Amino acid sequence: MCRAAAYSLIASLDSLQSIHFKENNLPDKLIAVLSELNLPQQKWLIRRAGNYLTLVLDPSALERQLKELEDKQEVHELETTYLLLGGLPRLC
Repeated sequence: MCRAAAYSLIASLDSLQSIHFKENNLPDKLIAVLSELNLPQQKWLIRRAGNYLTLVLDPSALERQLKELEDKQEVHELETTYLLLGGLPRLC
């Protein structure tokens, strides 16, 4: 998970939004150094993500997201069943 977070951090260097930098208050100096890394250096840094990233998981937020996903899947299944039984699709 740390590697995925590090990859996301490096990939966001190309983004104008750079939400990671705003949320984590990264100093401009570090952002400048990160933006100058070549691909092998970026990959090396990503592999070592566990040394500089701390990952925090919010179980209740994850549970809410999983519930939302389950609800969406249920609605999709109901819509599919409705269409398979000859119902007309909504136009909105």
